[in-house]
Amino acid sequence: MQRPYLLSKRNNGIWYFRLPHEKTFHSTGKTAKVKAEEFVLKLISGQKLERTTLEAYSQDFFVWGTCRWVKRQSARGISLTPLHVLNRRRTLLKHILPQFGKRYLDTLNPVEIDDWLIGLPLANQTKNHVLYTLKTIVDEAEREGVIATNPMKKVGRLADSHRKRDIFTLSELSALFPTDAGKLLTIWQNEMWAALYLLLATTGIRPGEARALQWRNIDLIRGGIYIVQALDDKGQIKTPKSGESRAVPLPTRTWDSLKSWEAETFLPNADDWVFYGVDKKPLSKKVVSTHLRPALKKAKIKIGDRYIVTYSFRHTFNTFARTILPIGTVQEILGHSSDEMTEWYNHPDLSDTMKTLLPFREQIDKILDDSKIST
Repeated sequence: MQRPYLLSKRNNGIWYFRLPHEKTFHSTGKTAKVKAEEFVLKLISGQKLERTTLEAYSQDFFVWGTCRWVKRQSARGISLTPLHVLNRRRTLLKHILPQFGKRYLDTLNPVEIDDWLIGLPLANQTKNHVLYTLKTIVDEAEREGVIATNPMKKVGRLADSHRKRDIFTLSELSALFPTDAGKLLTIWQNEMWAALYLLLATTGIRPGEARALQWRNIDLIRGGIYIVQALDDKGQIKTPKSGESRAVPLPTRTWDSLKSWEAETFLPNADDWVFYGVDKKPLSKKVVSTHLRPALKKAKIKIGDRYIVTYSFRHTFNTFARTILPIGTVQEILGHSSDEMTEWYNHPDLSDTMKTLLPFREQIDKILDDSKIST
C-alpha cells in the first residue's frame, strides 16, 4: 500500500515530509527514517506529537564543527568566525537556557520573552545580542518544522543605548603626559605606549587608525602622518571610517615622541607596524584599551562615574580643537564628513594636504598648552 505522504532526506540529515495536497515539505526533526515515519503517522492520525524543549533542540547550537545552522551559513557563503559562534554559545548558556531551557518550543510566548528582555540588567546592545541568539534558534526550529509558529517574529529589537564617552580635563592630560621623561615612562611603561597615547591625545585620530599605522605612513620630515587604513575589532585591515585617506599634522612633542620611538623600535622598516605586540603583529583593540586603566591609576586620575575610554582622547581633542581651529580644519584632521566637506574635499595628494595643514601646527600645539601640558 502506498504511503499517504512523501519522505525526503536533506543534506542536514533531517527527514522532511509532504502530504499529497501540499506543495512544500516540512521537517520531522528526525534523522532516523523510522522515527520520521512514526512522526508523520502520529501527525496524520491526530495523536499527540513528541514535544521538544529549547534545551534539547539547542544542544548542538553554536558548537563549532557541529551546529547545522553554522554549516548552512558557511554553505551560503556567510562568513562566521569561531569566536563569533563561541560568543553566541556563551550567550545561550548564560542567559537563555537558565530562563527558557526547560520550556517546550511551542510554549514560548512573545510577550513573556519581551518582558524578560526588557528586565535584564544589561545594556540594550547586549540585550539585542541575546535576542539575536534566541531568534536564530527559534527561526531554525520553524524552518525545520519543529514548531508551527515563530513567537520571535513579534519580538522587536531594543533601541541602542551607547553610553556617551566623557572627555579628559587639561589638568588630567598634563598628569598623563608629564614633560619629565622619567615620569612619562613610569605612567606608560615604555616609549611605544607613550608615543601611541600621545598621538591619540594630540591628533584625535581613531584608535583603529593608530593601530594600523606603518612607518611608511609617518612623515617625520614634514612632521605628520597619513591615515590610509584602519584595523577593525577583528584585526582586519579596512579603509578609514570616512572612506577617505587624510593627512594629519603632528604637534611638536608628538613628532619628537615618534622620532624617539623610531630610534628604539625593532621594526623600523617602511612596511613594519609602528605599534606592535610581542608577536610583532599590530596591537589588538583589547590590548590598547586595557593599557589605559593602569596609566590612569599611576597618574592618580579618578574618573568617578565618568565614561572614560581610549576613544575619549578623540572626543577631548575635538572639544578643544573646535575652540581654536577653523571647523574645516578640524573636520579634515579628524576625518569627519558632511555635505559641505564632501564638496570642499577634492582628494588632493596627501603630501599637498599636509603642506596646507602644517601652518596650523602652532595652534594645535596650544590646544593642550595653557602652561598645563606642553605639546
